[in-house]
Amino acid sequence: MDFSYCLTRNVYLPVSIKISSLEGRRETSNADFPIKHSDYYVTVQLYGDNKPLTVPVQTSYKSFKNHWSWNEWLTLPIKYCDLPASAQYAITVWDTVGPRKAVPVGGTTLRLFGKHLTLRKGKHKLHIWPGREADGQSKTTTPSKVKTDNDMDKLEKLVKRYDCGDIRPVEWLDNMAFRQIEKIHKNASLQSTGQALYIELPKFDFTVVFGEIEYTLPDPTAPLLGQQPPQIANTVTANAANQANYTDIGDDGRNINAHPTETVALYSLILDPDIVRDNPVEAKHRRLVRSHRNGPLDRDLKPNPKIRDDLNSIMSYPPTQMLTAEEKDLVWKFRFYLTRDKRALTKFLKCVVWTDSTEVRQAVDLLPLWVDIDVDDALELLGKEFENRAVRSYAVNQLRKADDDDLLLYLLQLVQALKFEHMNDKTPNSYESSLAQFLIDRATRNQTLGNYFHWYLMVECEDKVMGKMYAKVAYHYIKAIMAVTNGCQRRDTLLRQGELIQSLSKMSKDVRSMKDVRSKKEDKLRAMILDPKGHFGSFPPCPLPLDPSKEVCGIVADKSRIFNSNLQPLRLTFACTDTTTYPVIFKTGDDLRQDQLVIQIITLMDKLLRKENLDLKLTPYKVLATGPEHGLMQFVPSKSLAAVLNEHQNNIQSFLREHHPDPGPDGIYGIDAQVMETYLRSCAGYCVITYLLGVGDRHLDNLLLSPEGHLFHVDFGFILGRDPKPFPPPMKLCKEMIEAMGGASSPHYNKFRQFCYTAFTTLRRNANLILNLFALMVDANIPDIKIEPDKAVIKVQEKFRLDLSEEAAIAYFQGLISESVNALFPQIMETVHKWAQYWRRFFFLYEFCVGLCMQDVNVWRTNGLNIDISCDAGRAYTTLDSIYILHRAVKSSHEEARKYNMVLVTKVTKMLGIRHPIIQGGMQYVGTAEMASAVSNAGALGMITALTQPTPQALREEIRRCRTMTKNPFGVNLTFLPAIVPPPYEEYTQTIIDEGIKVVETAGNNPGKYIKMFKDAGVIVIHKCTAIRHAKSAQRLGVDILSIDGFECAGHPGEDDITALILLAKSASVLNIPYVASGGFGDGRGLAAALALGAQGVNMGTRFMCTQEAPIHNNIKEAIVKADERSTTLVFRPFRNTSRIFKNSVAVEVNSRERKPDVQFEDVRELVAGARGRQVYTTGDPEFGVWTAGQVVGIINDIPTCDVLVSRMVADAEKTINNLHSLIAPQSKL
Repeated sequence: MDFSYCLTRNVYLPVSIKISSLEGRRETSNADFPIKHSDYYVTVQLYGDNKPLTVPVQTSYKSFKNHWSWNEWLTLPIKYCDLPASAQYAITVWDTVGPRKAVPVGGTTLRLFGKHLTLRKGKHKLHIWPGREADGQSKTTTPSKVKTDNDMDKLEKLVKRYDCGDIRPVEWLDNMAFRQIEKIHKNASLQSTGQALYIELPKFDFTVVFGEIEYTLPDPTAPLLGQQPPQIANTVTANAANQANYTDIGDDGRNINAHPTETVALYSLILDPDIVRDNPVEAKHRRLVRSHRNGPLDRDLKPNPKIRDDLNSIMSYPPTQMLTAEEKDLVWKFRFYLTRDKRALTKFLKCVVWTDSTEVRQAVDLLPLWVDIDVDDALELLGKEFENRAVRSYAVNQLRKADDDDLLLYLLQLVQALKFEHMNDKTPNSYESSLAQFLIDRATRNQTLGNYFHWYLMVECEDKVMGKMYAKVAYHYIKAIMAVTNGCQRRDTLLRQGELIQSLSKMSKDVRSMKDVRSKKEDKLRAMILDPKGHFGSFPPCPLPLDPSKEVCGIVADKSRIFNSNLQPLRLTFACTDTTTYPVIFKTGDDLRQDQLVIQIITLMDKLLRKENLDLKLTPYKVLATGPEHGLMQFVPSKSLAAVLNEHQNNIQSFLREHHPDPGPDGIYGIDAQVMETYLRSCAGYCVITYLLGVGDRHLDNLLLSPEGHLFHVDFGFILGRDPKPFPPPMKLCKEMIEAMGGASSPHYNKFRQFCYTAFTTLRRNANLILNLFALMVDANIPDIKIEPDKAVIKVQEKFRLDLSEEAAIAYFQGLISESVNALFPQIMETVHKWAQYWRRFFFLYEFCVGLCMQDVNVWRTNGLNIDISCDAGRAYTTLDSIYILHRAVKSSHEEARKYNMVLVTKVTKMLGIRHPIIQGGMQYVGTAEMASAVSNAGALGMITALTQPTPQALREEIRRCRTMTKNPFGVNLTFLPAIVPPPYEEYTQTIIDEGIKVVETAGNNPGKYIKMFKDAGVIVIHKCTAIRHAKSAQRLGVDILSIDGFECAGHPGEDDITALILLAKSASVLNIPYVASGGFGDGRGLAAALALGAQGVNMGTRFMCTQEAPIHNNIKEAIVKADERSTTLVFRPFRNTSRIFKNSVAVEVNSRERKPDVQFEDVRELVAGARGRQVYTTGDPEFGVWTAGQVVGIINDIPTCDVLVSRMVADAEKTINNLHSLIAPQSKL
């Protein structure tokens, strides 16, 4: 039985109702308007707590003759989440008897929630009270249900139970019964003296239960308004009890006469919950001080030297620092004097109480008098703290002075600032935003600006919260483009860019889904590019989205590669119209918005440094996120520092000398002086910048070095101080980098340090601009900002050390350099990282050779970090930087060679056309195309779980998607479960047949009706059973294969508690068709045991959950690995619906409640909600809800790929079977 349910507070759909028909006879005394020509319509209104909740909605006007039928859905202007428990429909049928005159035919009232506060659904027959308008009061006079002894009413209740699946269908008997019911209904309608209205309510996948919206109340014990809580109270207490501090130790060891500050634990801190509210006395004082009458007096005020110093100190505050009440009053008092200081405007606006209309009017009137502010202050005024439209318009006007190049530096943040504009979505022709209008105007005038503006908008359009607003801005932008010269051409260009990105994304996903080795994948990639149907090799010129200054016209196939990483990004080289090439990296499956932000900040910092005549030779390569999961990056020819050190014996100078030698007197260590200068400057620049941004996970593989001496960083997956390694240094500065400068005592190292100090102090002077840019990104879905959005700006601010003077800041940074150079732990972690890469590639090659030829493999030589491996099929050589597979031609490929391996051939493998006798069981929320294709590609039979897909159409798409991922057979699991509103099983069945699926696994209730449909279509049916009697019944129904589930299985093991050992042995003697073993199987020994017990294979669910391809959170997989054979438990035993689940805190609580006498399901409903169980798989919290797992968790010790798991099981089974032969000894004839 399905116990899943949903609360109304989580249902954000509008309330709807279908008015079907009105039946019965109506008596009327109005002879002028006969019934047969009446124009009826129906009105529906929602009431709750004796008050109307909505305005009435009505059906369309229709003219009827003999039968009143509307069959019309009405949608009410209220959502299910907003309904009270007392909500009810007030439905009135009206008759139009004249122009603008209608009389009620009758009315009825139906409560939305029935017993146990469950939402009503499906078809209903409502009694109509003649001549009355519906009464929506709690004690209504027009109830929809009346007690009758009519046989027809009883039959209708039975029909409703039949529709809900409570009555088992018997096709031949049902046809006869329904024909008789129609006759009875027709006669009853003719004899009825009353009227009834038939309606239909929406059906949901789960039972919907009333749930009030929960509001979070403020915690009175929590710190308020950023104050330091407990210390204040303790200090006050200490002062109040100011007495001599002498010691007297009591019997219990406590210091009886200790000072109160030393016995904090004896005092309770009680906070006033009204402390967060305005003090009315202070508010009154503020209004008097800031009243409009004081304006003329304040205009001439000038501060004395002390106050002027205080004001200057306030002006130097960073944007994140809050002003005290006294500071706010001081700034307000001298606001006219401060209008000459451009730094003071943001501080002044922070003093304004925006809920006070008088203050707001004074502040807005003062804006035109203020001296022009800088860009950083204008950006601060566009943050979420300032909502006043006049203030935001003023900030936009200041931005108009910036040229297009400067605007491009801030465009990413300005697009994010649109979130704080509070645009009115109800006005389609006006967006009431000066910022949006400004950005559209500038983007329309400048095509480069417009290109990036368009793509920034496209990414944000996919945001679930603000997507509609950004789509509206994008619409107005396209509309503005169309109004200028060549507007149609510019629009078509953007469309072609979108098509190009979509095609590249599909190609990248197709390449990643291939199961070949990388060299073969690259061959297929080049073939796809050269395929004329794909239009990759040549297409009409189009500006590249990443760099619109470059017009590309095709992709060079010979220069296309696939990077050797998990996501396998593509390295593509575009051919440009100017005969040059432009190499890029296209990446799918990764969000590049964080990298895009970091590169934008680096670009900005580079420009700020250049303004101070400090060129640090930075390499801010271009990054553009074209969607939440794909994007483009510029490829810069270079080598990782790890590769450089490996190839040049840990000597960076040797690498630079190789490419730019200069043995003359102008050279430095035999290297061109300009190259060495570039190296020093770039090292200094990235040391400062990565420190300020808190870039983590720095190792020698993501530090790149170009032949010209440009050192730069890539892969910014960790910023703002996050780092996967413990004790990271402030900046990545290894000893090899210092040795390349000539050592710590060389003049070049001192020069490097001077560059660092100058860069740090220069960027500190521009800290407000950088902080404001980060402040605008707090809601931008940047991964490392989303973790703690309220602390993101503070983390950057702390790096600048704005609390120090410039001299102290230089001394502080000097200490950071020394700490980074001398840090020991990073050197240890770098060595660990290096050897991890070494052994990973070693085992990759070893397994490759073993899998290729199944013969002995020899390690020829390990020299440093190089590996040389050989076997009879060829030879492989690897370094830490790359892998080259060099093997002589063999007559068969890797896949063909596997055919020579031993296989287990059974009836099931022959019937299903699979390689190994292993079947993946159907698993709710787990059996997706990714899971099924991975199992099938491993040679077993994968299964898509039909009911995981919400609709038959979704199942159709999932099946087609799976076919693109595997060419091997796979099946579909269809489980028939009792439910109040059953899924459309017949439609699911027809979809499976239409899509040509040849294997179906059924489970749950008797599938007899659908087995015939499957058999007629030539589908092989596997049916799951937990008892021998059920297996015999399924055999009689005509299933082809049985899956015998033992008591060890996950999910529903039945009520007989019979283990697989007994069931399988009994099945061998009573069944005439093949069967597979299920429940408790997860390794080769279990497979061999199942075959020995007569099974033709095994069916596994929990074991496949713990594979790399399983679409569940890795935390759940780790929980399975850590579990033992006692880590499952049984629930729902009192309800005769036993289920085996993973034993967590929720399961323990369920067991505890079930042990109570007279337990009802309502007692555990909230604990076993299906929605909570599904979130376990997505959030990775194994304690969030109940989730199924079998006792096989006790023998699961790793998380392999499906291919490795299946191959290992078959090999272990073969070994076990062979070992059993040694137990047989010939009997002596003596």
